[in-house]
Amino acid sequence: MIGDRELRRQILRLLYEKFQEHPYHRILAKEFCEIIGVPLQRLDYNMIYLEEKGYVELQKPREGDVFISARITAKGIDLVEDDFEFDLRFRKDQIEKKADPIHRLEELKRDVARSRPRSLTKDDLLAEIEELKCELKSERPSYRRVKERLNFLRRKEPDVARRLTDILKDPEIIRRLSESIFHEGEE
Repeated sequence: MIGDRELRRQILRLLYEKFQEHPYHRILAKEFCEIIGVPLQRLDYNMIYLEEKGYVELQKPREGDVFISARITAKGIDLVEDDFEFDLRFRKDQIEKKADPIHRLEELKRDVARSRPRSLTKDDLLAEIEELKCELKSERPSYRRVKERLNFLRRKEPDVARRLTDILKDPEIIRRLSESIFHEGEE
C-alpha cells in the first residue's frame, strides 16, 4: 500500500496530465479510485488536504459524498512543474540513495572551475555554490535561502542549476529542508 504523500503525488500528476489534455477537464472521484486503486474514503481526506493547500479545486455535491470531481489549480501546476519543490512538499516513499551530496557539490565546484560560466564570473559562481554548501551543512538549513540561491542560478547558469537540483534531491537534504519549510512558516 502506498503512503499518503505518494498518493498525493499520484493525484497531482494525474490531474496535471488531464489538464494538459484539456484545461477544464475534471476527473471523477470514481475514476480516481479505479486508476489509482485506493478506496474512496482514503481518497477523500487526501483530496481535502490538497484542496486546503490550494493545489486542487473540488466540485462538491449539496450533500453526501465529499467531492464529485476535481481539477488541478494554477498553484498545483506550478508545484508539479517544479521538481525540487514537488519533491520537498511530497517526498517519494522510496528514494534511491546517491553519493554524499556535499561530495557531489565539491565535484560540481571542480567542474565549474574547469568550465566557462555563461553569465557569472567563475569566482562568483564558485562562491554561490560554496554558500549553498555551507547552508546545507548548517544545523538548520533554510529552505528559503536554498530556494533563492537555486532560483538565482536557474536564471544565470541553468546547466549548473540542473545539476544542483539533482543534488538537492538527496533524501536527507529533502528531509531537512522539508522541516525548514514548516519552521519558517511559523516565524
